Amino acid sequence: MGKVARTLSKDDAFVLKPNPIMKLERSIGFHPKYTSGSVFFNKDQKLSREVLYTQANMLLGYQPSNQRQRLFYDRPQLGTIEHFHVDGNIAFTVSRGGEDKDFEVIIWDVQDSKIIFSFKPPLSSLLSISLNEKQPSDWYLCLCGKDFQRRDLVLVYNFSEMIVSRKVDIYARQLCDFDLVNMRFNDAVANGLVACGRETIRLLKIKNGHLPG
Repeated sequence: MGKVARTLSKDDAFVLKPNPIMKLERSIGFHPKYTSGSVFFNKDQKLSREVLYTQANMLLGYQPSNQRQRLFYDRPQLGTIEHFHVDGNIAFTVSRGGEDKDFEVIIWDVQDSKIIFSFKPPLSSLLSISLNEKQPSDWYLCLCGKDFQRRDLVLVYNFSEMIVSRKVDIYARQLCDFDLVNMRFNDAVANGLVACGRETIRLLKIKNGHLPG
């Protein structure tokens, strides 16, 4: 592999070498209006070269090495996928459809391309999805977004119980007094989360069903 170096050219401007430092291997076309805007590499060893992305109401996998495409289809999704997240062998797609027009979160097994479970959170819009990096017996799922009164709301679910017993019980919830943009579990602190706002970053910890700062 070559090294990336930075040198001064004749006009005293920095130039990256080698130039170009990357080359285009392959492009995948999709309609920008009907995609969630997120692309992930599959972390599974058997499918480590697969790119995961969404198009309209479909979740797709694509392997550039052999140009093979995989369609994730278990049942019809009525609405366009608006949010998409992958964590290990678990994928989440969020779409709005049906008569009630509520958000539906669908949980996928990436390797088997099958739906594990689906549920409808009490949110009018969704900003982020995060799954902690604990053992499967101690998994928690965090969703943040706007509730039906347009307030910033954080919901934490017991993901292990959701997958095993198909129960959707809210483990912790918290209304926030600042504009949320993103939220992730803090792997350095037990039951901790990092909340990113428009102007602030806050550290939170789950305690008695709430997330005090």
